[in-house]
Amino acid sequence: MNKKGVEITSSTLIVIILTLLVLVILTLTFTGGTAQLTQKIKEIFYRPAVSSEDVAVEQCRALCSTESKIAFCKKIKIIGKEQEQNCPDLGVSCPGITCS
Repeated sequence: MNKKGVEITSSTLIVIILTLLVLVILTLTFTGGTAQLTQKIKEIFYRPAVSSEDVAVEQCRALCSTESKIAFCKKIKIIGKEQEQNCPDLGVSCPGITCS
């Protein structure tokens, strides 16, 4: 059997994938889809003030379960308190995550 096929090199495949990724990003940019992506990124890195310490502790436990170190160590403002605190300051510990 003398079959001839088309071979695609790995570098060509990488270029095709990168091109498709750029096209998707450009499409999202021009259609306004990046607003949702930006909102998700802000939720990770920006933690708004919470109403009570209990709510903050629950958020910390949820962040521990998702192993989100950046958000776990970020300071959070509790309404009615003067100082911002992060999860270890609130007494929540998470194995594998240490805040410096």
